[in-house]
Formats: sequence, structure tokens, C-alpha cells
Amino acid sequence: MSPWLTSTLGFLFVILAAVQVWLMLEIIGREKPRFNEKVMSVIHRWNGRMFLLVYFVLAFVMIQRIAQSSAPLDTRTIIHAALALSILPLLFVKILIVRYYPQAFSYVLPMGVAILAIAVAFVGLM
Repeated sequence: MSPWLTSTLGFLFVILAAVQVWLMLEIIGREKPRFNEKVMSVIHRWNGRMFLLVYFVLAFVMIQRIAQSSAPLDTRTIIHAALALSILPLLFVKILIVRYYPQAFSYVLPMGVAILAIAVAFVGLM
């Protein structure tokens, strides 16, 4: 995959993460929502699926790129990979909370913001 395409996917990744946070703020952060909550929830769900798809495509491509390279990894690449990998457990726990642990729902928004911050940081290291 070309560097231009992976950079574009990285930019899309950050945009999708930002939209996710905005959608959640609109759904649960307002006393009286400006938009239909059910529609916003559906958009949030599908945007989240797109986020996961882009995440896994980028992870697959980058893991292949690292495996094919014979050069040692520099510090920037290691930090980039560590940040990218740190998103996976956050996503996993966030999805578990939303689906199975509603009493822990207050942790979902901070986790979403953390995912956005990590996404911005690791895409910024490209």
C-alpha cells in the first residue's frame, strides 16, 4: 500500500475518532439533544465500525511492512506502534462496557476521548 494511501487512511482514522467523540457528546452530554438520539446512536455505531475497519486495515498493512523490512526499528516507529497497539484494549473494554456492563457507562466517554488523543498522537508521528 502506498504511503499516500496509508497517510490518507490515518487522516480518516483521526476524523472518524473525532466524529465518534462529538456524537457521544451530542447523545449523552446535552440535557436536551439537538438531534434525534436514536439516529445519532445508529450513526455512532456505524462510524465505530468504520473506525475499527480502518484500524485493522492499517494494522495489517503496517505489520506486513515491518515484517518485510530488514532494517532495525527506530524509536519513532516503536512509539508509533506502541500507541497504535494501545488503542486495541481500550476499544475492547469500551465495547464490553457498552454491551454488557451498563453500570460502568460513565467510563465510556473518557475512554473515547483517550482513544481520540492516542489516535491523534500516533497519526501525528507518521
